[in-house]
Amino acid sequence: MAGISFSGLASGLDTEAIISALMAIERQPRTRLTLNQSAASARQQALSDVLSRMKTLRTAAQDLGSSLLWTETQKATSSDPNKVAVSLTSGAAPGGYAISVTQMATAAQATYAFTPPAGASTLDINGQAIELEDGDTLDTLVSRINGTPETGVYAVNVDGKLVLTSRTTGSATTISATGAELALESTKPGRDLKYSINGEPQPDSQSNTLANVIPGVTLTIKALTTDTTIEISPPGVDADAVKKKLKAFVDAYNDVVDFVEGKLTEKKVVKEGDQALTSAEAAQGALFGDTGLRNMLSQMRMLVSAAVPGLPGDLNSLAALGISTGKSTGAATTADAKKGKLVFDESVFNEAYAKDPLAVRKLLGGVSGTTGLSQTWSQMLDVHTAANGVLDQRVAMANSELDRIKDAIARIDDRLVRREETLRRQFTAMELALSRSNSQYADLLSSLSRSSSSKN
Repeated sequence: MAGISFSGLASGLDTEAIISALMAIERQPRTRLTLNQSAASARQQALSDVLSRMKTLRTAAQDLGSSLLWTETQKATSSDPNKVAVSLTSGAAPGGYAISVTQMATAAQATYAFTPPAGASTLDINGQAIELEDGDTLDTLVSRINGTPETGVYAVNVDGKLVLTSRTTGSATTISATGAELALESTKPGRDLKYSINGEPQPDSQSNTLANVIPGVTLTIKALTTDTTIEISPPGVDADAVKKKLKAFVDAYNDVVDFVEGKLTEKKVVKEGDQALTSAEAAQGALFGDTGLRNMLSQMRMLVSAAVPGLPGDLNSLAALGISTGKSTGAATTADAKKGKLVFDESVFNEAYAKDPLAVRKLLGGVSGTTGLSQTWSQMLDVHTAANGVLDQRVAMANSELDRIKDAIARIDDRLVRREETLRRQFTAMELALSRSNSQYADLLSSLSRSSSSKN
């Protein structure tokens, strides 16, 4: 009879309502576990987010001392890249080069009238055979020529004419196209590039791309010009790249401070009386006042102002590079400064770097064998971000807690299913027993009534 409900037909009771009420009481521990699960999940996600941001900060700190950042390089710049583009291919002699271009290199071109073939035919394009079939159109011929790069030409249909253009530039390029279907109408010879460097005429070039006319440099000529200047810098560290790395460090630091402070100050939701929390409310304040994160922020803030041992007093901290919590305006302190967020005054960095670039490099940790900011910050951050480090362990603990809660909920769910089945069996048995009792009572009344009638 399992699974059958008589819904109080014999007892007159609303057995479904009674079962629902009893099961609601039975589910209360599950509800509490579900809220605990929301809180644990929020804690796990928040710790994972902190770990991710701290890893970004560690990478930014490591970049400050990277050999790639401090490798000496050169820059090649053009005063007008739309006319003359420049790129370095190797080391080049520093200095300026004035480029003048009086003629661009161009490709040879030829225009032909085309007559569709009356049968199979063959054209010769620069020594390459192009087959035609009866009724082929000019567009078909264009497609076949362009599909045969060995011809050395591009083909286009211009107002019903076949126009062939050499794939290379220069006066040495020629175009030869013969066949009964073609009639030459006009030609344009290819031309060489004519240019000078620093007022000195250079040998003509068949190409607009000039490799090593300035040793270690490639020039790409794009337009005629009389006053485009190419500047090749001396070898040196890219100070702008260093500033970008410092800014990335400051941004990563502030991102950690913003996020962690937000979690530390997000309070738990507390309701009065019997008001129930929602899952979203239970997730709030998962890391409120967290001691471990507060200590982590304290370590970071102390390191911001700490001096690097062994370096000169005027250039041994982040402040010497223009990185600080900002200047107060009168007696006021900004909200960001109260949080301990950093600002980067690039003018201070520029002055320090111009005065002593090697000292700045040592401070940032870019000199082999010297401990700088990159190394001190990386060492501190590794404690929190390394595999099996502080944050990794906390995330693992949060995951374990979530697993325990999920297992507990699964066990409760199994028990609730069995409990509901038991209640339904019990109420069904009660209804059946009452139904039989009522039936027997009715039979007894009927028998007594018949007996009384027969005596009369």
